[in-house]
Amino acid sequence: PRSLRNAFYLHPDQFPPAIYLPGTRGPRFLVSDVLIWLEARKPQQPASATAATPKPQQGRPRKASAAQIARARQHGQGGAA
Repeated sequence: PRSLRNAFYLHPDQFPPAIYLPGTRGPRFLVSDVLIWLEARKPQQPASATAATPKPQQGRPRKASAAQIARARQHGQGGAA
């Protein structure tokens, strides 16, 4: 919520019209205005249905267990000592 609030105060023109009610903090939005605003921002083309590609490994790999090390040594892949 705080990120949205900050974005609203920085760029109010990118949000639906806000109303300010006495006795409340911050802007309020009419549901109908929000629905219209969301509909206007829908992607024009549906998302492509491509198969998800696995993410590349990032960061340091996890430590191998003793069983993984033994399996790697049996298959001639070296392994951590």
